[in-house]
Amino acid sequence: MDTVPSPDSIDPQTARRPASLRSRRLTRAAILVFIATRLVILCAVEAPFSDVWYYFHYAEDAVDLQRTPYHDNFQIEYPPLAWWAMYAPRLLDARRVANVRNEAALAPVYDSYRAAFRGMMACADLLSFLAMLSIAGRKSPSLVGWAAIAYTLPTALLWNLLYDRLDAGLMLFLCAWALCFTRSLDERRSTIAWAAASYLALGAGIAFKVVPIICVPILLLADLLDRRRVARMTTGLPALLVGAGVPFAAQYAMSGMGVFALFGRHAGRGIQLDSSYGTVMLIGSWLGQANAVSQADGAFNLSGPLASALKVVASVMVLTLLLSALTLLLRSNGGRRLSYRLSCWVIAAAVIISNVFSPQYLVWALPVLVLLALEILASRPTARWTLASALVALAATTTWIFPYNYFFGATDHPSRYGIVPLPLNGALAPSAVGYVVLGARNLLYLVVVGWLGMILLRSVSPAADVDPPGVPRA
Repeated sequence: MDTVPSPDSIDPQTARRPASLRSRRLTRAAILVFIATRLVILCAVEAPFSDVWYYFHYAEDAVDLQRTPYHDNFQIEYPPLAWWAMYAPRLLDARRVANVRNEAALAPVYDSYRAAFRGMMACADLLSFLAMLSIAGRKSPSLVGWAAIAYTLPTALLWNLLYDRLDAGLMLFLCAWALCFTRSLDERRSTIAWAAASYLALGAGIAFKVVPIICVPILLLADLLDRRRVARMTTGLPALLVGAGVPFAAQYAMSGMGVFALFGRHAGRGIQLDSSYGTVMLIGSWLGQANAVSQADGAFNLSGPLASALKVVASVMVLTLLLSALTLLLRSNGGRRLSYRLSCWVIAAAVIISNVFSPQYLVWALPVLVLLALEILASRPTARWTLASALVALAATTTWIFPYNYFFGATDHPSRYGIVPLPLNGALAPSAVGYVVLGARNLLYLVVVGWLGMILLRSVSPAADVDPPGVPRA
């Protein structure tokens, strides 16, 4: 007669083997999906609305017409590192097209530029993917497969934005920051060096797109509260200043004060139609308010009775978000691991409470949510897969909106569900379907951010996130 083995007689290694095997299989499958989708995006499809054409003309003005960027009428709305990313692919082609405005003559030069730019963004995407796998693997090998899927599927659904915008570059800087910072939490390693490297990557991200600057006060406060505050501040702060300041200083030497004009332009931006505040104004349109669509700074904005008030609300909400994170950090005795989690959450949350929300923001915002989940959902597989499903839904609805159902009217890609009239005549789109999908997307993003915020808040205890001397972090 067979006997049932007692729990003490079961080999833990044998018990873990099936789960480990499933994890490895999931990881291999996810890597194959990543490779397949990226080859299709890079080689087999073409985005209907690509910003590369605008980047090419910026680079053409600098290389072929010898104009000075950020100077006079040659203003660029991006920080210097982003400008260099636009400029560099043009230098790879020796053909010059000065004063040529014939599109047929420009076509081969543009094709060369586009291939180089998209290849650069594909490399950024690959490095971000590898950084994500490394972060997950150091947390737990069982998380690698999930992280690979949660990164790959949503970004693949954003195929029309992934390599035809600059945002994959920001995603790389954020993943590099996360990789270095999580390594700096390991007391067995050279934590000061890794922390300095994380600040360098974050500073470079600020010099690429200003977005990461929102988490700087959180990280600096945690370092000020750390027992090794002197070493951290004397290495981390200079690294941050080098990463963010050197590109601005180098461009200032060429362009003068014009390099700083982008801050004023971004501060003056209105209510973007895609934002949650745009959704509020669209609801107001159904109730009889006179709202109109206009284009500025490469975005479609809404103007109307609520626009000024909602912009003030957006600024207050972002400031409140940051102050709340700083308060929580102080009340919990400040651990650096908590500062990392709060930084990920604040970066992602700022997207939905800001007055500016472009579809391409999800290229880096969704991976940041994956980074946060690796921290606070590591032992909750059901919650992780729920989050992954929500990220897929966010990406899918965003792509349904843009490019497929964004414009209606006199355009090469009209839609009966479009939300932006072309030509811009002040009138809103006649169909409510597009607005409903857009509002549902924004509501889902808000729910996801709020849900993760509640889990993060519940995980904080007064002493839970203090770095104990000589004890490696869990």
